[in-house]
Amino acid sequence: MESCGLRHAVVNCVEACTQRLLFEQLLWQLQPGGLSAPRPRCDSIAAFVLELAKVADRVGRADPPPRTSYIVLDNAERLRGLGPAVLPALLRLPDLAGVAVCPVLISTIIWEKFRGDTGFTEPYLVHFPAYRKDDTLRILALDCPRAEDAEMHRQFCATLFDVFHGPCRDLNELRHLAALFFPLYRAPVEEGKVQPGNVAALYKNIAPHFKRQLSRLYLRETSTAEWRSAAQSGDGAVVPQNVSIELPFMSKHLVVAAYLASFNPASSDVRVFAKRQSKADGRRAKAAGRRAQKSDRPAQALAGPNSFPLERLLAILFSLMEAQIPASAEVYSQISSLVTLGLLSLSSGADNLDAPRYKSLMTFNEVAKLASTLDIELGRYLHEQS
Repeated sequence: MESCGLRHAVVNCVEACTQRLLFEQLLWQLQPGGLSAPRPRCDSIAAFVLELAKVADRVGRADPPPRTSYIVLDNAERLRGLGPAVLPALLRLPDLAGVAVCPVLISTIIWEKFRGDTGFTEPYLVHFPAYRKDDTLRILALDCPRAEDAEMHRQFCATLFDVFHGPCRDLNELRHLAALFFPLYRAPVEEGKVQPGNVAALYKNIAPHFKRQLSRLYLRETSTAEWRSAAQSGDGAVVPQNVSIELPFMSKHLVVAAYLASFNPASSDVRVFAKRQSKADGRRAKAAGRRAQKSDRPAQALAGPNSFPLERLLAILFSLMEAQIPASAEVYSQISSLVTLGLLSLSSGADNLDAPRYKSLMTFNEVAKLASTLDIELGRYLHEQS
């Protein structure tokens, strides 16, 4: 729009968190004086429509040929949180204000999630395809520092893309990872240990850092400045290994119960968690345990976590807490929070509300440290160790 000389206003809706900030920023950019003019005051939709008509009239006197003004709203999905009338009013601005203005909404979600009950005008939908590998590498190459070898940076970006493109398709996250890892990638070349064209040796040096970061995507455990300071000092402590997890009391028990439900077979629950059982039941459980130990099945820790139903998770939770806690909305909300945090995975699909199944995503060391704060000996409840 700048290259074509179009009058426009661009607002990132992440920054405009209220109606007043949104409307004042739009009017400020559209007025004839631009940002050099005094900032207008506007705190409602009705006032914005009136002020927009006045701004269009002043623009028409300064620039007689009638021209269309454009309002560009990035991250437009945030408009849904500003009130039910904001988005319909923006879509109908030409009719409400009686001026030639065209709103442009930019978002990463589909239009169906914008549509409300009434008052919506259907916009023209323009779909942009996802970046291909060549497109992504060309964009990542633009971030190459001026003093660095462009070919080495291109090879590094190709390696980074091959490793992370499966779990991470976000271009901004890939750019962030490239900025953090490139100093570590070029360090052996600067020290004279590896030739710049030896891609295999350079990948072998950076692979451990890639492996640690794969489990911590989108988590800003360290700032960029801290990362670069650690990389320059050469201590290798770029990704923190011992991350303390602060969770509510109930959530800690849920994490431990979910890990036990994922790595213990359901048939062992009575033997592991039952508080009282008869001698005959005890003998049968011990015999079953010996038969399981004699079998040549692989260890569950190597096979990975299994999914479990919600009822089993709650049963193990009540056994760990040694109290009859009702399955209230608080427990269900904390389970949903653990799924959002990435500590649990919903393996049955979001549409299966009758019998949801979950899976633990935490390692033994992480759960063991969490269980120690609750005075729970995790190994005592594991089927393969009990």
